[in-house]
Formats: sequence, C-alpha cells, structure tokens
Amino acid sequence: MAWLIIILVLFASGGWIVPLGFHQEYVYLGLLYLLTLFLILRHRGFFDRNKWLFIMAGLVVITSFFNDYRISGKEITLVLKIIAVYFVLVYTHRFNIDWKRMFVDFMYWLSWISLAVYAIVLIFPDLLIRVYADYSTFLGLSYFRDTDMMRFGLYRNQAFFWEAGVFGVFLIMAYIFNYYHYRRYSPWIFYLAVASTFSVGACGILAALVIGQKLVKSFNLKKSLAFASAGIIMFILIYSYPVEAVGLVNAVFHRDILNDGSTMVRFYDLKMGLAAAWEKPFFGHGFDDYSLYQEMLETQLGYVRMGGISNSLVDMLYKYGLFVTGLYIYLVLRFVRRNFNRDATVLFLALIMLLMFEPLAFSLFFMLLLFDQRQVGNMIENQTEMQSSVS
Repeated sequence: MAWLIIILVLFASGGWIVPLGFHQEYVYLGLLYLLTLFLILRHRGFFDRNKWLFIMAGLVVITSFFNDYRISGKEITLVLKIIAVYFVLVYTHRFNIDWKRMFVDFMYWLSWISLAVYAIVLIFPDLLIRVYADYSTFLGLSYFRDTDMMRFGLYRNQAFFWEAGVFGVFLIMAYIFNYYHYRRYSPWIFYLAVASTFSVGACGILAALVIGQKLVKSFNLKKSLAFASAGIIMFILIYSYPVEAVGLVNAVFHRDILNDGSTMVRFYDLKMGLAAAWEKPFFGHGFDDYSLYQEMLETQLGYVRMGGISNSLVDMLYKYGLFVTGLYIYLVLRFVRRNFNRDATVLFLALIMLLMFEPLAFSLFFMLLLFDQRQVGNMIENQTEMQSSVS
C-alpha cells in the first residue's frame, strides 16, 4: 500500500497517463483520499499534530476571502490537497514509513527504465505509437512529443510526467536525498537521466548544485579563489563573446534560447508576473484572475498567453500575496536547515530555483516535504512486522 501511495502522490504532483487526457490530478487525489482514509481508519490512528499545515490552509482561505470575499472552487481544491497531504503524513508517521527513501528507490528504477526506453526510441523511432495529440509512447513506459522533435531535432525524456522539465525536477530531488542522506545509488544514474531531459533549467540547476556541493565539502581558500577566478573568467568570456556563448548553449540543448518559447515564457513570467503581483501585494489577485497579468503582457509585448504563471513563487505571490508566499519560503528554509545542516544554504537556493522553474510549489510532493515534521532518514528501521501489516 505504501508504494501505491507514493506513486499516486507523484502522479497527482506531475504525472500524466496521456491517453486519458487532461485533468487527471483530481482522479489521483480522489484515489489518494480513499486509500489513506481506509488505512488510517482501519488502524485507528487519525490525528497528528502539524501546526504549519493548518496555518497554511488557514492563510489560503483567509487571503482568498479578503481578496474578493469569496472562495473559488480551485482554492477549495488546494485546501483539499493540503488535507490529503495531512492524511499521507498521518499514515507514514503511524507506521514509520520512510516515504522519502521509497521515493529515491522509485526514481532510481524509473531513471533506468526511462533511459533504456529513450535509447530504444532514439535508435528505432518507428517503434513509437501515437496515443494522444502529439504524444507517442513505447509500450506505455514513457511518452514522447512530436513538438520536441520539431523544435529541438530530438525527443526529450519525460518518463510519465507531463513535461521533461518536471521529470528533471523530481530527478534532482531524488538525487538530493540520495546524495545527502541515503547514499544508496551512484549519482551518475541521476546525472544521465537529467541530461536526457535536455531541460536547460534542470541541467543548469543540477550543475550549480554539484559545484556548490564540492565547494562546501572541501572548502579551503585556494579552491575558493580558484572557483571564483574561474567564474570571473567565464563571465568575462560570455560578456566578450555573447554570440559564441549563446551558440554553444544552443548546440548543447538543440534550441535557440534567445527565441525559444519556453525560455521567453519563463523570463516574462518572472518580470511581468512580479510587476502584476505588486499591484495587490498583501492578499493577491485570487486563484482565477490573471486579467491584470495578461493585460500587462498585451500592453508591453503585444500578445496574451492563456493560462497561469509558470514560476511557482511568482504565481503564489500573484494569487495569494506576501503572507502566504512569505510563509512558504520560511517553510523551505526551515526544511533545509533541519535536514541538511552546513549544506542548508546550497540546498535552499537549489529548491528556490526548482520552484521558480516549474509550477510545483503546491503539488502534493513539495507540500509533503515542507509539512513533514520528521527529519529526512530519521525513521525507525527494521519495522518488518509493522510494515508487513500495512503493505
């Protein structure tokens, strides 16, 4: 049962069974409710202290109400997601289930499977079967998009997630837990899997994280000066030869980053999103009202992009204002300080960048991380009898 819960959490956070179409999050959320409630009631353990979870839920409701004196259906859905997180935490706490370790194991094997399928598809693309719109699959194990082939000249590895960058985010989170706590697997499998997504954001964040780890692990003045000097030289080279630098990035990632839609969307989501958010800084604009943001896009850029803001933190600031966003950032800081000691600064910056890269801040997975009261890896081991009773 524990494995099923982990899989449902990942699917509800960013997974997608393509042939079923869109809006699957609510299906996975409903299944998660039924499963966790059944297990909790079966074993008579329902309540668990978790003040930050209830404070966040209360703040969401309060800011939503003060914004337009009503609470929309999507805001109620967010509260229901927070309650689902509570149920999962109650279940994992009652039975000492280290869900983060299970997540690392799952992502490790998913990396192997997705890389194997990716290699097969690159060599034998005719094996792909179209299943929905521009999506194709190989035996239902991974999905590939024709638009990626048209834009970049190759497929990108996205496994069962709805976008390659999202897969990259979860791979980096698995790498972090494995590297800092569990040490169960070689990091190279995660390096290769992230590289296969050809996501500029994921690859860049992982590279920065690895460099930061090396600096913290073997800190001394000479190495610090060497890294600083290398950084300064790199900056001078990029500044002096911008065309060549951009050409190198384009060649590596098979994309024109200066004119790439994904890159420009993230840039304008940050710039215009912040500008629009500051028009109502305290309680935000509400969940469904992107009219000001779209108006600013149309006025300054001449086009309107349907949908929300891809940057999680800017989107949160736009929707809910400073109180909710400030609490969320505090919880991120609290999480890294409790679990990663001297590496907290590096991990804090990495998590903030990941959350600014994809709209996953209020996904079940990231809320589980921030609201879990236990430290990573600080679970009772060898509870075989108890584990068998719930699995």
